[in-house]
Parts: sequence; structure tokens; C-alpha cells
Amino acid sequence: MSSPNGTQAIDRAAMLLAQVVHGSEPVSFTELTAACGLAKSTTSRLLMALERHQLVRRDGYGRFWPGELFVRYAWRGTAGTHLVAVAQPFMTGLGEQTGETINLGIAVAAAGYGGSSPRVGSGAGGRPGGIARAGGGSAGGAAAGGHGAAGRGGQAAGGGAAGDMMVEQIAQVNSRYLIGGTNWVGLSVPLHCSALGKVLLAFGAAAMPSEPYEARTARTITTGPALDADLAAVRDRGYAVTDEELERGLVAVAAPVFAGGRVAIAAISVSAPASRLTADLVPGTAARCVAAAGALSATRRTEPSRPDPADQTQPTRPSQAASRSRRCPMTNEELLRQLYDLTLVGNAPAVLELTNAGLAAGLGPETLLYEALIPSLEEVGARFERGDFFVPEMLIAGKAMAGALEVLRPLLAETGAESIGTVVMGTVKGDVHDIGKNLVNIMFEGAGFQVIDLGVQVAPEKFVAAVIEHQPDIVGFSAFLTTTMPMFKANINALTKAGLRDKVKVMVGGAPVTQEYADVVGADGYAADASAAVVRAKQLISERRAARLPA
Repeated sequence: MSSPNGTQAIDRAAMLLAQVVHGSEPVSFTELTAACGLAKSTTSRLLMALERHQLVRRDGYGRFWPGELFVRYAWRGTAGTHLVAVAQPFMTGLGEQTGETINLGIAVAAAGYGGSSPRVGSGAGGRPGGIARAGGGSAGGAAAGGHGAAGRGGQAAGGGAAGDMMVEQIAQVNSRYLIGGTNWVGLSVPLHCSALGKVLLAFGAAAMPSEPYEARTARTITTGPALDADLAAVRDRGYAVTDEELERGLVAVAAPVFAGGRVAIAAISVSAPASRLTADLVPGTAARCVAAAGALSATRRTEPSRPDPADQTQPTRPSQAASRSRRCPMTNEELLRQLYDLTLVGNAPAVLELTNAGLAAGLGPETLLYEALIPSLEEVGARFERGDFFVPEMLIAGKAMAGALEVLRPLLAETGAESIGTVVMGTVKGDVHDIGKNLVNIMFEGAGFQVIDLGVQVAPEKFVAAVIEHQPDIVGFSAFLTTTMPMFKANINALTKAGLRDKVKVMVGGAPVTQEYADVVGADGYAADASAAVVRAKQLISERRAARLPA
């Protein structure tokens, strides 16, 4: 590519930068070279220049992401909407749900920070629970603040090398408790030992800090491999947990905020003293944090696109129109209806988004489950029985609901909500097929059962141990091969020998299994498909409980 005004290098660098910034995934060197039609040597030189100026950054796999300068200013929002203002209701709601300190953090360059102590004040309006913002006001009532101390005027506290990034807290909702009273707004803390920082690292908002990492406490991760492993776990579960890694006695959870891509633009955290945020409360707190962050992310994704001034002729695309309509606040009834409809068609991302939005709006997990998700999956089963749906439709609807259940499960446990019944499931010994079993599990969970999945190649003694441990209402045996079907009888004999046969109902199923075979081996129930399995399981539990009633 030539340029008549001598800006060829700038044009080429701009092409590379556009490829990196516009993509939703990190881009490899080879992909950039091919996309821009440049020589490898030219691409290499230009990328080095862009890296020096923090316009792009290279991860540990050699892929390129938007650089620190983009990340640093991403939180300012789009279309003139400031992220702090948009985040306020979600943070306030999360603070009301947990009672603990809520912070919003972004990744910033470490240079220009360090040294001083955090501010302590009486809170917004002299009370706990107010929201403080970067650049304005004092706030207090924060339970231990949650994110360490670093002030202005030098290198960030935490020992990071010049050029490393830190976490700056740009907004805070104070705890309802009066212990602590620390305001962390505008202060920066290290990435490697804070929940906010780990989320920003895990989801591409910040580059890995330079080793060695400062040991803030005896529990701080101080090596690269250990931090890599921890960040992989953060990505798997969707949130970070720090247990006295930044400060002794401080526990925090954090979740990412996105704006349409897979790179986080910010993170939301809940922090509290370890004496309050105990290990048994972490999963439920994390689920609420993920829900709030997801709902905030949804507002970022549905911001209307800015029109291209160079193209005034393009019509508005349907997706943009739909996004604009979704910005209008929904009533609870509308949200539940959409959740039902989207589960029915298996739109997993939208189901998860609406689940999080419902929780953030104050809908209880039981309401979302019993008024939208379960009725939708029951309709999936009904359509399957009528021949309107087939196995693929059941699978995608079930997987969409499974994602919502991951969020709701710890919250339902907190409420003490009772399941319809407990089912132990497994593919019998000698058989490694699990697609059918997994589909039945999804349908069972969707119907309100608690499912303990033992996996595949399950030996009789393992079924016996699971029945003793979990005391289920039903134990289910799955077989795909005719050669493994005799294990049904072996498993039932093992239950009889252990004195458990009369204490649990046995269901069998699988592609080659028939009702006649189920009767021969002595099973209590058989179903030809996942939808029928739910119906039969409910019948068996009703019969079992009716038999227990006094005459």
C-alpha cells in the first residue's frame, strides 16, 4: 500500500490497530499479517511500535489484544454515558443484597500512584451505604474497604514494576456495617492479589504483571505459574475469590463487566471481613456479584451504535433496532415471559443475561426457576412428545437452562428451597456413553430435581455408596450397549445385598432398553426418552411418598 503524502507507515500501523481493536477475540501475528497483506518483517516492526505506546499488548500465547491505553479509558462508557453512573443502581442493589462493601474497578497504569493511606470518612451523607465516585466526595462505613491502600504520588504500593498495571477503584457502595469506614475510591491496588485485579487479568483487561510479585500476606500468590493456574480457574467459574491475599482478615469476590466483546472493561467486587464472608457464604455472594455484573454488562451491550458519519445511507440493522428496544426497562412479568421464550428456543447467552438481570432487579431465584425456567422446559418436553421438537432442540434448551441453573443453584441453597426429589444417575460399568444420561440429567434439574451424576463406567459398589451417602428417592442406570444392559441386574442385586433395595426406586433407560427388559431385571421405572423420564420419576416419587403415609 502506498501513500501520496508520506504516511505509509502510519496507515499500515492503523490497519493493524484496527484489526486488533475491532475483533472480539485476540489476534495472532499470522492472522494480522494475512489480514493486512503486509510482510512479516513490516508487521513485526509496526507491532513493536504499537506495543511501546501501549496501543496493543501481547499475551502469553503471542496473541494481540487492545493495549492499556484503550483499557484505561474504556470505563468512560459510550454515547456519553459514564460507567459509574450506569453502574450505580446495580452496585446499590448488590450492596442491599449482601450488606457488604461494593467496588467498581478498572485497570490503570501503575505510574503516578503510591504511598499514602486510604481516606476515612463518615460516608455519603454521614451514613453507611452511600456510593462514592472517583474524583468526588468522601465515603465511609466500608467493611475493611476490601482493596488495599495506595495513594497518589509515586509508584503503586504493591511492588509492581514501572509500566505494570494496577486496579483503580472508581466507585464504591459502603457496607451497612460500621466497622472499617474506609473509602477506597481513587486508590490503586496490585492486580495479582485482589479479586478485582484477578478478574481484569483473567478476562484480558490488563497485562500480566512483572515478577516477582509482592507477598502482601502469607496467602498471596507470588509466582507466575501459580497465578496462571488461579486465573484459569477464574475464567472457568466466571468470578474471582481472594481469601486474605491482599490483607489479613479480608475476603473478596469479583466478576467482570463486558461491553459486547470478550475483554472486560471493568469489574465489580464484594468485600468483607473473613468473619462475615465465610466459606459457606462465598458461592451465594459470588452468584449475586456475577448477576449484578452481568446485568450491567447487558446495558453496555445494548448501547446503540454510533452512526458512521461517512455512511449516511446504511439502513438500521434489525439487531440494532432490537438492542434499542431492549434498553427500555421491562416489567417483571415481561422479563419472566422473555426468559420463558428464550429458554424454549435455547438462546443460552440471552437466558443467562436475563437470569442475571432478574436477580439484579430483585426477583428471587425461586421465582425465576418456577415461573419461567421450569415451565419452559416442561413445554420443551411436551413439544418433544408431540413430535414438534426433536433431540437437538431438547439439548439446546436444556443447555440454556443449565447455564441459568449454575447461577441460581447456590442462591436456591441459601433460601432453603426444597427440590422435588433427589436422583443419583450414572452410566453402568463397561459403558462410556453419556449423551442420553446427560440429557436426562438436564431435564431432571429443569423439573426441580437435585441430580447427583456419578458419570460413566460406574461400578455397582459405587452406586451403593452413593445411595448410602445421598439417600436419594431414585437411582437411575443408563446403558447404551446391549452388552452392558446386564449390569442393571447386577446393580439391583448389589442394592439388595446392601439392604437398600426397598429404600430407593430404580429407573433404567438407554437406546436398546425396553419396558419388557426393565420388568425382567426388576426395575421400578423405565422411560424411552428424557421427557418421559421426568414424568415417570414424578410418578415414582408420589407413589413412594404415598406409601409412607399412615393408613
